[in-house]
Amino acid sequence: LLKTIPGIGTLTSMILLTEIADINRFVSIKELSAYVGLIPNSHDSGETKRVGRITKRGNVYLKYILVEVSWMCIRYDASLLLAYKAAIKKMEPNKAIVKVARKLLNRIRFVLKNKEPYRINQGL
Repeated sequence: LLKTIPGIGTLTSMILLTEIADINRFVSIKELSAYVGLIPNSHDSGETKRVGRITKRGNVYLKYILVEVSWMCIRYDASLLLAYKAAIKKMEPNKAIVKVARKLLNRIRFVLKNKEPYRINQGL
């Protein structure tokens, strides 16, 4: 099922399935993003809140794979390319691709949760 997502092949889907295991243990996309490590590091002190780079915590393999696959996905998926182009106007390319990786992770979660193939026009 994961191979129906543009840019994800056999090896990538095997790694994703092995590292994520049971998708149902993650109640929300925020929990899954935290597990992978695609969330920003926060520096809170009193009333000030600052958001930094992505956290060093999380599954190193999944984080690396998702970022690398995101570079491939923006070649094949027009909506991810649009998201990348919109993000690149506000930030540098390496930060923009992390944003795309989060969107890709959301698609992966959708496919695994619903057990149905990914369709490009379903608006995710």
